[in-house]
Amino acid sequence: MVCTGEGAKKLLSIIESCEKKELHKSDFGNLWLGNIVIAMGLDWEKIFCRGSITSYEYDDSDGTPELSIEYDSAWNPCYELMGTIRRMFNVELIYISEEPGCDLFRTNDPAMEKCTLVEYVNEETGEYSHEDLLPNEIRKFCRDVSGGTCRTLEELDEWCRRQPDAALYYYAYEYFDDF
Repeated sequence: MVCTGEGAKKLLSIIESCEKKELHKSDFGNLWLGNIVIAMGLDWEKIFCRGSITSYEYDDSDGTPELSIEYDSAWNPCYELMGTIRRMFNVELIYISEEPGCDLFRTNDPAMEKCTLVEYVNEETGEYSHEDLLPNEIRKFCRDVSGGTCRTLEELDEWCRRQPDAALYYYAYEYFDDF
């Protein structure tokens, strides 16, 4: 998720303090989302916070504070936590969530609203492609992968099924900003 606005620096301060000191013992380490919730002055048992921050980066080089946070969670994104962060720190918050095991691909990024995540694997050559494609980019991707024989993901899927060492997976992102 990316938080933009003056409150991003305050959130960064909370994350950095949690990184140094565990507030609540968990198997997820100091950057467990529950510790972040506690540091925000809230009850971790009342906000879904199953997961932990895997990386974060702060940048204000263009004059606009921006905090990028990557976190792992299970089953669902932490919508309630994201909404709380957005309101408490008065930041614009954009997220992208991919949970292939639950067939969940969601975002509130208007630029990705019509995107399709496409993963292509050619086990023979070791070629792997992980692309977020807009509708106008799908045809070119399909042609490139198939040597010009396919124009749609459905055609490419059929083509891959006939290839002994190829696999194709694709998922449409759902726009979700109700948090």
